[in-house]
Amino acid sequence: MGRKNNRNLNMPPSMIPRTQRSRKVCYYLRLPGTQRREIPLDDDFVLALRQYAELDTFDAPSHGATFGDVAKKHLVDALPLLKPNTIKMHLSDLKHLLASFADAPLDQVKPMHIKKLLTKHKDTPTTANRCKRLFFERKTLQYAERVSHCPWLLLGNAF
Repeated sequence: MGRKNNRNLNMPPSMIPRTQRSRKVCYYLRLPGTQRREIPLDDDFVLALRQYAELDTFDAPSHGATFGDVAKKHLVDALPLLKPNTIKMHLSDLKHLLASFADAPLDQVKPMHIKKLLTKHKDTPTTANRCKRLFFERKTLQYAERVSHCPWLLLGNAF
């Protein structure tokens, strides 16, 4: 894992600022799945956010999205990009998470529920820690963070 980004914490995911030679800041939308392919947005931050909201089309879940929905999205989007041993480990850990949180609405999963999962797996602490990491991993939560109307404010300081 790389370092946590400590700049541009107010930016939504995949929106990046670039300073031009004239010291003017322009904002870009980085396209997912492509390497360094970007769509230029406005040079005004508020207008750039508005364009970002119009252009960034994603599968917004219904308001009652469950952890099972997030897990399915993770299986389709994030897992194929990983190495084979990591895929095997994620599938094993996802099995434990789905046993506990498959039908749980995302907005109702609280830290006490994670604590119960950890105490349930206290005899295998490595599995418990891997499950906790997978639950809170940014790749898994990307789908969940888009439930909110301003996800960059929710997760900007969390990671």
